[in-house]
Amino acid sequence: MNDEIKLCPKGTRPYEQTRRIGQFYRSFVLKCNCGCIRIQKSFFEGGEAKSKTRAAAIKEWNEKAGGSDEQ
Repeated sequence: MNDEIKLCPKGTRPYEQTRRIGQFYRSFVLKCNCGCIRIQKSFFEGGEAKSKTRAAAIKEWNEKAGGSDEQ
């Protein structure tokens, strides 16, 4: 899996944040300081749930940030 995160359209690097919603429910947020893109995914804690959620959020971020860099 490619973990490389692209910069947002304004050139800001995103940061990750995990919040506790309930006893076992978590929210993973990937956003930039300028606020142009924000990706939020929720998951139940346990196993590989956080890493799978993070991978899905990074994939969605890269799609919104500009597709692919191939020329």
